[in-house]
Amino acid sequence: MKRLILLGVCILLLGCIDQSEKVSMLPREEVLEIFESNIEGEEISVDFLLYNGYIEVNLWDKQSYRIEATKWARATTSEDAKRTAEDVKVDFSEETETGGVTLVIETEESINAGVEITAFLPRASFETVDLSIFNGDIQVEEVTATTVSLVTINGDIKASVTADDIKVKTSNGKIRGFYQGNQVIIETTNGRIDIECGYSGEYDVETFNGDIDIVVNGDFKFNLETTVGEITVEADGVVYTLDDKDHKKGYTAEDYTVIITASTVSSITVLKQ
Repeated sequence: MKRLILLGVCILLLGCIDQSEKVSMLPREEVLEIFESNIEGEEISVDFLLYNGYIEVNLWDKQSYRIEATKWARATTSEDAKRTAEDVKVDFSEETETGGVTLVIETEESINAGVEITAFLPRASFETVDLSIFNGDIQVEEVTATTVSLVTINGDIKASVTADDIKVKTSNGKIRGFYQGNQVIIETTNGRIDIECGYSGEYDVETFNGDIDIVVNGDFKFNLETTVGEITVEADGVVYTLDDKDHKKGYTAEDYTVIITASTVSSITVLKQ
């Protein structure tokens, strides 16, 4: 009976792989939609929600924004794919409040279709940056804000962020970049984490399956746990208050400015820069 069940699972998986390969072989067509305008003397917030694509945020030295939305689709023919891509809806709005404006993008969930966003925004301090995508990567260039949330259900995240509160989460993918904040949460279910912390703040770093590598700019207090991997703290003058193989606590100086809590099934390395 167990062999029959295993055989059934294998057949099902092969069927899923076969369907995925068939979809990727279908013709793909793209349609570009652009949103742009001047934006001066206002505090900016960003709120994007996408499906099947990616979000890339770049900063430039202009008092304007340009958002390139590449709508894509696959179908049995190029004509059908083009028509489907044209029909993909991208809802964009500027929501103005006292002293600020929020750039909002929301796309619809589609099968064999999606939207890829490349945004060029003024190099300024933001109030809120909230980027979410179901099935896609997020990449953010040197953003400074009050609050930042980067969330993807299936994809990698790479960012450089300075904010009071930072949340970076993916259920299946790697997390990389520089993060400076008072309260920072970095989480992935399946993927490695490779980050650099700023000079202060509390960092909660967690992955279920993957190594964690953290570079810290300053003295820190740590609480590190692993299930089967190794824990390494590379710094001078480390004082351990708990020094088990799978759980280590301590600090590099009594006047530490960074607090790190990290856990994974795999290995953890923390390096003082």
